[in-house]
Amino acid sequence: MVAFRFRPQPSDSLFAMVCVLHLAAVLALHTSALPWYGLASVTMLLAIHATFMLRCVRLRSGRSIVVVDFDETDLLIELSNGRRIPVSVTDIYCIAWLQVIRFSRKTRQAGVPFWLVVLPGSADADSCRQLRACLLALPLRAFAN
Repeated sequence: MVAFRFRPQPSDSLFAMVCVLHLAAVLALHTSALPWYGLASVTMLLAIHATFMLRCVRLRSGRSIVVVDFDETDLLIELSNGRRIPVSVTDIYCIAWLQVIRFSRKTRQAGVPFWLVVLPGSADADSCRQLRACLLALPLRAFAN
């Protein structure tokens, strides 16, 4: 039985923020004293990184979290590729208009953590409020050691 199921939506504000920050990095880079081949290679790397980040923001990446299930005993995340993974919460940053959650796998080989960034455009106000309440009410056993 799932106590609370959260389904984030693609966030337009996070999409715009990623675009603006990558463009600012490219502009700052072009005012530096790097030679042209350094500028070209770092600009290309920033473009690749921006593409990856924008796919994650639009929930099209295989590692994008599309469902978070909270219940009394377990936390499960579902990725956009359909995999369901039992996780524990590693870090939480939670204020009224922003929630950032870092999840780690509950296995010995934890690997790369999963991140969920929830801005006001990612869900309706009631779902964001319920998510904040669930995050702040998590028992200590839900946190990774």
